[in-house]
Amino acid sequence: MEMTFSLRRKEIVMEEPLVLDVQRQWPALFLPEQISAEFFRITQTHLMNRFFSSLDEYAPKIIRLYRARAALWGKDMKTLLENLDDQVTIL
Repeated sequence: MEMTFSLRRKEIVMEEPLVLDVQRQWPALFLPEQISAEFFRITQTHLMNRFFSSLDEYAPKIIRLYRARAALWGKDMKTLLENLDDQVTIL
């Protein structure tokens, strides 16, 4: 995939193909490890590392938002938050 990067990039940017067409032309590009590799080729950033660090950063804010609006979400959200509380330990 590294060797065909410039060809893929040119094709995708210039021709703007449908995702289905890209998937037919470059099926390996849709494998999880190739998605990460392609992301790195474009951004020089490791996708999963970035994802998990962002998740660590934003998860507490998202959970606070859900807690503040728990009544709007109903019993399922309350149960989910209670389960989360049961699993979280303070280090």
